[in-house]
Amino acid sequence: MTFNSWSDRARRAATAAAVVAAVSWAAAAFAQTEARIGVEKYKSEKTPLWVQRTAWTGADGRAPALAAEAFSVLGSDLERSGFFKIAEAPADSSINPGSTLAAALVKSQLGIADGRVTLEGSLLNLPSLQVIMKKGYRSGEDALRRIAHRLSDEIVKYLTGEEGIARTRIGFVRRAGGGEELYVMDYDGFGSRRLTQEGALLVSPAWSPDGRYLAYTSYRAGSPDLYVFDLEDAKSHPVSRQPGLDAAAAWSPDGRRIALSLTKDGNSEVYVMDADGANTRRLTSHPGIDTSPCWSPSGLEIAFTSDRSGAPQLYVMGADGSNLRRLTFDGTYNDQAAWSPRGDKIAYSSRFEGRFQIVTIDASGYNPMVLTDSRGTNEDPSWAPDGRHIVYASSRSGRREIYVMNSDGTDQRRLTDGPGDSYNPTWSPRFDD
Repeated sequence: MTFNSWSDRARRAATAAAVVAAVSWAAAAFAQTEARIGVEKYKSEKTPLWVQRTAWTGADGRAPALAAEAFSVLGSDLERSGFFKIAEAPADSSINPGSTLAAALVKSQLGIADGRVTLEGSLLNLPSLQVIMKKGYRSGEDALRRIAHRLSDEIVKYLTGEEGIARTRIGFVRRAGGGEELYVMDYDGFGSRRLTQEGALLVSPAWSPDGRYLAYTSYRAGSPDLYVFDLEDAKSHPVSRQPGLDAAAAWSPDGRRIALSLTKDGNSEVYVMDADGANTRRLTSHPGIDTSPCWSPSGLEIAFTSDRSGAPQLYVMGADGSNLRRLTFDGTYNDQAAWSPRGDKIAYSSRFEGRFQIVTIDASGYNPMVLTDSRGTNEDPSWAPDGRHIVYASSRSGRREIYVMNSDGTDQRRLTDGPGDSYNPTWSPRFDD
């Protein structure tokens, strides 16, 4: 990959890609009505949590299988949160009321009638077996995973005080056959579905802050224009058709503006426009290539890539283009900045020995940390809304697939498995049910 000309950059975009949370448990906390877990960053220990197999009621023959699915989703969600070490709980008759093998016990029960599913969940303190949280949900059978995700998020919120991510989604691009299409899946890789039927080159999707829209660049009309896909009406419409390349869109945190790269003036520069494409304003002005903008969570700054120093590096400027500063100095090719929702870190891809790896750096420019290893090329980082997980694309399996990891690089897992290449992941905000 090179950065020597915009045509190289466009080919790259078109063909390649445009924490462990530590938990300390205070037993005295459960003596109170509220129970919380004290969270520290980047420790290895996790709180042990028992999850009992989901019980089921009723005579419907599908209930046992649905209960097994609910149990699987719930346990997986809690494990993936990064806070807990999950173990299957024994039956009630085998639980010692004085047990200290786990911090708490999760119990659930499923019922089914007239095509509707109910899922009830309880959180019990150990060793007292006191019920400290109880929730119930009702939905159609096809929404069982969704309500199980909701229950797990409720448990995470109750025990840690932090919002869970089980009800988030990941948008991505998949190439299969003659073109690329925009897809979306649940945060755990389930429920993948195609959104577009472009039959053309398509890159760089980006979620709007409300989760309703995905901006992306498509060559459907013969040139690289910016489109927005509306998930509510399942339609896309053009937003920017400036001459040249309209690419690498990023929504402002308030959803009112989009930063992007345009070549309408002959060179790639960073611009900002209203979300409907109006009021385009240029932020950078340099003979080098300026591209791949991303907003800080405050909306006050924008990070971007520029080769003005001779090689692609990350820079940060005010949202009006002022106060430019260089962020990265190590590495010969740094690109694809993604600002953590917590505001403290920026993830990016950096080339080492011919392959790109995912790196994080403090927003101040200190403490770069390589998260992936030499297995394949790793690119396109995007943060979960909790700031504790990163999704990215990797070729370590022989083709590009979507992976996820904790924000310190631990627990790397593959989410997709073909067909074709999958890349350009973007993590959605949370969805309220």
